[in-house]
Amino acid sequence: EEEPAKRRKTSKATPTAKATAKTKAKVNAKATAKAKGQAAAAPVVVRLAPSTAQEIAATRRLKSNYERTFAHLMANKERIKAAKGIKSFRAGDMAYKKLKAHALPPGFGHTPGVQVGDVFPDRACMMLLGLHPELENGIAARSVGDGARIATSIAVSGGYEADDDGGDQSTLDYQGQGGRDRLGGGTQTASQDWTRGNLTLTLTLTLTLTLTL
Repeated sequence: EEEPAKRRKTSKATPTAKATAKTKAKVNAKATAKAKGQAAAAPVVVRLAPSTAQEIAATRRLKSNYERTFAHLMANKERIKAAKGIKSFRAGDMAYKKLKAHALPPGFGHTPGVQVGDVFPDRACMMLLGLHPELENGIAARSVGDGARIATSIAVSGGYEADDDGGDQSTLDYQGQGGRDRLGGGTQTASQDWTRGNLTLTLTLTLTLTLTL
Protein backbone atom coordinates (compact mmCIF):
# COMPACT_ATOMS: atom_id res chain seq x y z
CA GLU A 1 0.00 0.00 0.00
CA GLU A 2 1.42 3.35 -1.01
CA GLU A 3 1.75 6.04 1.62
CA PRO A 4 -0.20 9.23 0.99
CA ALA A 5 1.92 12.00 -0.46
CA LYS A 6 3.07 14.55 2.08
CA ARG A 7 1.99 18.11 1.57
CA ARG A 8 4.74 20.66 1.21
CA LYS A 9 4.64 23.60 3.55
CA THR A 10 4.81 26.91 1.74
CA SER A 11 5.60 30.27 3.19
CA LYS A 12 5.76 33.71 1.74
CA ALA A 13 9.36 34.98 1.64
CA THR A 14 10.01 38.37 3.13
CA PRO A 15 12.10 40.95 1.18
CA THR A 16 15.01 40.32 3.58
CA ALA A 17 14.82 36.56 3.02
CA LYS A 18 14.72 37.08 -0.74
CA ALA A 19 17.78 39.33 -0.63
CA THR A 20 19.68 36.86 1.55
CA ALA A 21 18.85 33.96 -0.75
CA LYS A 22 19.96 35.97 -3.78
CA THR A 23 23.26 36.86 -2.09
CA LYS A 24 23.91 33.23 -1.19
CA ALA A 25 23.13 32.17 -4.76
CA LYS A 26 25.62 34.70 -6.11
CA VAL A 27 28.32 33.54 -3.69
CA ASN A 28 27.72 29.89 -4.56
CA ALA A 29 27.75 30.68 -8.27
CA LYS A 30 31.05 32.54 -7.94
CA ALA A 31 32.59 29.69 -5.93
CA THR A 32 31.42 27.13 -8.50
CA ALA A 33 32.73 29.23 -11.38
CA LYS A 34 36.06 29.67 -9.62
CA ALA A 35 36.36 25.94 -8.98
CA LYS A 36 35.48 25.17 -12.59
CA GLY A 37 37.97 27.75 -13.79
CA GLN A 38 40.75 26.22 -11.70
CA ALA A 39 39.96 22.73 -12.93
CA ALA A 40 39.77 23.86 -16.56
CA ALA A 41 43.02 25.82 -16.30
CA ALA A 42 45.06 22.80 -15.27
CA PRO A 43 43.60 19.47 -16.42
CA VAL A 44 45.37 16.41 -15.04
CA VAL A 45 46.24 13.89 -17.74
CA VAL A 46 47.06 10.36 -16.54
CA ARG A 47 48.57 8.06 -19.15
CA LEU A 48 49.61 4.49 -18.37
CA ALA A 49 49.17 2.82 -21.76
CA PRO A 50 52.18 2.55 -24.11
CA SER A 51 52.33 4.76 -27.18
CA THR A 52 50.63 3.63 -30.37
CA ALA A 53 52.35 3.64 -33.75
CA GLN A 54 50.24 6.64 -34.77
CA GLU A 55 51.29 8.61 -31.67
CA ILE A 56 54.95 7.82 -32.21
CA ALA A 57 54.73 8.96 -35.85
CA ALA A 58 52.89 12.19 -34.89
CA THR A 59 55.43 13.03 -32.18
CA ARG A 60 58.33 12.43 -34.56
CA ARG A 61 56.75 14.74 -37.14
CA LEU A 62 56.34 17.49 -34.54
CA LYS A 63 59.92 16.98 -33.36
CA SER A 64 61.21 17.16 -36.95
CA ASN A 65 59.19 20.31 -37.52
CA TYR A 66 60.78 21.83 -34.43
CA GLU A 67 64.28 20.90 -35.58
CA ARG A 68 63.67 22.43 -39.03
CA THR A 69 62.30 25.63 -37.45
CA PHE A 70 65.25 25.77 -35.07
CA ALA A 71 67.75 25.30 -37.92
CA HIS A 72 66.05 28.03 -39.99
CA LEU A 73 66.23 30.47 -37.09
CA MET A 74 69.90 29.72 -36.47
CA ALA A 75 70.71 30.19 -40.17
CA ASN A 76 69.11 33.63 -40.03
CA LYS A 77 70.32 34.54 -36.55
CA GLU A 78 72.11 37.80 -37.37
CA ARG A 79 69.35 39.05 -39.64
CA ILE A 80 66.69 38.37 -37.01
CA LYS A 81 68.74 40.05 -34.27
CA ALA A 82 69.21 43.14 -36.42
CA ALA A 83 65.55 43.28 -37.41
CA LYS A 84 64.31 42.90 -33.85
CA GLY A 85 67.07 44.96 -32.28
CA ILE A 86 68.00 42.27 -29.76
CA LYS A 87 71.32 41.00 -28.41
CA SER A 88 70.19 37.77 -26.76
CA PHE A 89 69.11 35.09 -29.22
CA ARG A 90 67.40 31.91 -28.02
CA ALA A 91 66.39 29.94 -31.09
CA GLY A 92 64.73 27.23 -29.02
CA ASP A 93 62.37 29.66 -27.33
CA MET A 94 61.50 31.25 -30.69
CA ALA A 95 60.89 27.88 -32.33
CA TYR A 96 58.61 26.86 -29.46
CA LYS A 97 56.56 30.05 -29.77
CA LYS A 98 56.10 29.44 -33.49
CA LEU A 99 54.84 25.90 -32.88
CA LYS A 100 53.08 26.46 -29.55
CA ALA A 101 49.64 25.92 -31.10
CA HIS A 102 50.65 22.29 -31.77
CA ALA A 103 52.19 21.68 -28.32
CA LEU A 104 51.20 18.45 -26.58
CA PRO A 105 49.85 18.71 -23.01
CA PRO A 106 52.08 17.43 -20.18
CA GLY A 107 50.69 14.86 -17.79
CA PHE A 108 51.37 11.91 -15.52
CA GLY A 109 52.75 8.63 -16.80
CA HIS A 110 53.92 7.90 -20.34
CA THR A 111 54.23 10.83 -22.73
CA PRO A 112 52.41 9.81 -25.94
CA GLY A 113 54.84 9.18 -28.78
CA VAL A 114 57.98 9.41 -26.64
CA GLN A 115 60.10 6.29 -26.23
CA VAL A 116 62.71 5.47 -23.57
CA GLY A 117 66.10 6.57 -24.89
CA ASP A 118 64.79 9.27 -27.25
CA VAL A 119 67.15 12.24 -27.60
CA PHE A 120 65.98 15.86 -27.77
CA PRO A 121 67.95 18.93 -28.86
CA ASP A 122 66.93 21.13 -25.92
CA ARG A 123 64.37 21.88 -23.21
CA ALA A 124 62.12 23.84 -25.59
CA CYS A 125 61.62 20.73 -27.73
CA MET A 126 60.84 18.66 -24.64
CA MET A 127 58.27 21.26 -23.59
CA LEU A 128 56.69 21.22 -27.06
CA LEU A 129 56.26 17.44 -26.89
CA GLY A 130 54.74 17.55 -23.39
CA LEU A 131 57.69 15.73 -21.87
CA HIS A 132 58.99 18.39 -19.45
CA PRO A 133 57.11 21.73 -19.44
CA GLU A 134 59.91 23.80 -17.88
CA LEU A 135 62.70 25.65 -19.66
CA GLU A 136 64.85 26.04 -16.53
CA ASN A 137 63.39 24.27 -13.48
CA GLY A 138 64.48 20.67 -13.04
CA ILE A 139 61.16 19.70 -11.42
CA ALA A 140 57.94 20.20 -13.37
CA ALA A 141 54.58 20.10 -11.60
CA ARG A 142 50.88 20.44 -12.36
CA SER A 143 48.06 21.89 -10.27
CA VAL A 144 45.14 19.63 -9.38
CA GLY A 145 41.57 20.46 -8.44
CA ASP A 146 42.22 21.15 -4.74
CA GLY A 147 45.02 23.61 -5.51
CA ALA A 148 47.89 21.25 -4.67
CA ARG A 149 50.79 20.92 -7.11
CA ILE A 150 52.07 17.45 -8.01
CA ALA A 151 55.37 16.70 -9.77
CA THR A 152 55.11 15.20 -13.25
CA SER A 153 58.72 15.05 -14.46
CA ILE A 154 62.38 15.66 -13.64
CA ALA A 155 65.06 16.92 -16.02
CA VAL A 156 68.66 16.65 -14.79
CA SER A 157 71.11 19.24 -16.10
CA GLY A 158 74.19 18.53 -13.99
CA GLY A 159 73.68 21.66 -11.91
CA TYR A 160 73.60 19.78 -8.59
CA GLU A 161 76.77 18.00 -7.50
CA ALA A 162 74.99 15.03 -5.86
CA ASP A 163 72.85 14.09 -8.87
CA ASP A 164 74.09 10.72 -10.10
CA ASP A 165 72.72 8.34 -12.75
CA GLY A 166 75.30 5.64 -12.08
CA GLY A 167 76.79 6.01 -15.55
CA ASP A 168 74.27 3.70 -17.21
CA GLN A 169 71.15 5.88 -16.72
CA SER A 170 69.20 2.93 -15.28
CA THR A 171 68.86 4.61 -11.87
CA LEU A 172 69.01 8.19 -10.62
CA ASP A 173 70.05 9.66 -7.29
CA TYR A 174 68.33 13.02 -7.36
CA GLN A 175 69.36 15.76 -4.95
CA GLY A 176 66.24 17.92 -5.20
CA GLN A 177 65.80 21.68 -5.41
CA GLY A 178 67.41 24.52 -3.46
CA GLY A 179 70.42 25.21 -1.24
CA ARG A 180 72.81 25.72 -4.14
CA ASP A 181 75.24 28.62 -4.51
CA ARG A 182 74.70 29.62 -8.14
CA LEU A 183 77.35 32.33 -8.06
CA GLY A 184 79.91 30.10 -6.41
CA GLY A 185 80.10 27.33 -8.97
CA GLY A 186 76.85 25.58 -8.03
CA THR A 187 78.11 23.87 -4.88
CA GLN A 188 75.64 22.90 -2.16
CA THR A 189 75.92 25.40 0.71
CA ALA A 190 72.63 24.98 2.60
CA SER A 191 70.01 22.39 3.49
CA GLN A 192 66.93 22.06 1.32
CA ASP A 193 63.36 22.61 2.47
CA TRP A 194 60.22 20.58 1.80
CA THR A 195 58.82 23.41 -0.31
CA ARG A 196 58.40 24.25 -4.01
CA GLY A 197 59.52 21.39 -6.25
CA ASN A 198 60.59 19.17 -3.35
CA LEU A 199 57.08 19.34 -1.91
CA THR A 200 55.52 18.38 -5.25
CA LEU A 201 57.79 15.32 -5.38
CA THR A 202 56.59 14.12 -1.97
CA LEU A 203 52.96 14.44 -3.10
CA THR A 204 53.69 12.43 -6.25
CA LEU A 205 55.27 9.68 -4.17
CA THR A 206 52.44 9.73 -1.64
CA LEU A 207 49.86 9.29 -4.40
CA THR A 208 52.10 6.66 -6.11
CA LEU A 209 51.93 8.46 -9.45
CA THR A 210 54.40 7.83 -12.26
CA LEU A 211 57.22 10.36 -12.56
CA THR A 212 58.98 10.90 -15.91
CA LEU A 213 62.78 11.24 -15.85
